[in-house]
Amino acid sequence: MYRERIRQLMQHENITTEATYILLMDPLNIYYVTNLYAEPHERFLGLLIDMKEKRTTLFLPTLDLKKAQK
Repeated sequence: MYRERIRQLMQHENITTEATYILLMDPLNIYYVTNLYAEPHERFLGLLIDMKEKRTTLFLPTLDLKKAQK
């Protein structure tokens, strides 16, 4: 992950460092952080950022799985 991009996004969205989790659901925000652009249409697309464990989980449609694995 791009920690600097996450920090900048948090600053732009006024997210405090006290946040335990951040859930990004806007495809452009997910692209900004991961460099992966997916258009989910009516399907769920999300990036869950665990601030304490410094881990991320990407939820995306199966159709975009191969693109995400590159």
